[in-house]
Amino acid sequence: MSGKVWSMASAVCVRDTGADPATPLALFVPRLGNSFRVSVNGRELASFGTFPPGPYDDASVAPQYFVLPASGSASPQRLEIVIAAQAARQGGLSPVVVGSEAEILPQYESALFWQVSGGRFIAIVSGVLGALSLLVWLRQREPIYLYYGLGELLWSVQTARVLFTHVPLPGPGGACCRWRRSRPRCPCCAASPWPWWDASTPA
Repeated sequence: MSGKVWSMASAVCVRDTGADPATPLALFVPRLGNSFRVSVNGRELASFGTFPPGPYDDASVAPQYFVLPASGSASPQRLEIVIAAQAARQGGLSPVVVGSEAEILPQYESALFWQVSGGRFIAIVSGVLGALSLLVWLRQREPIYLYYGLGELLWSVQTARVLFTHVPLPGPGGACCRWRRSRPRCPCCAASPWPWWDASTPA
């Protein structure tokens, strides 16, 4: 994946035979980002971030759930998802799941728990272990406690990114890629030269 990736996925959602057309459908996407726009029958339903994605936009840190408007008829609804993703920022589009709210909501809540709540728990535990290890290092001055404590704290910061959709620090596709001005290859993204960067970045 180089510098930026534009991708669009279109699908036709066909309501189950015998279902009430007045009942809205639900949409669950485990990973969607870094920026996205969701449209139903040509009308925008939801959007996040800018195109191309800004360095602080990252919707992919959490699963996405949408309720599609009821069509009022048995005719298919056209669903269109447009994403903008950058290299090394874990963006992209995972398989899309569509169904009734009763079917989709439990899947979304389960994914939200493991991806976000689980990440919060890991971040807290890593932070506590890192702090304790640094306290031991202050008393014993053994380098292994220092290295372990710093490693746990850094991992806690990395894991805590699930708390933010607008991350407080730019991703690898953001500020660090200004190395592109003087180097042919970004050390973070391991990407090939990006012609679009020179055109989009002020001199």
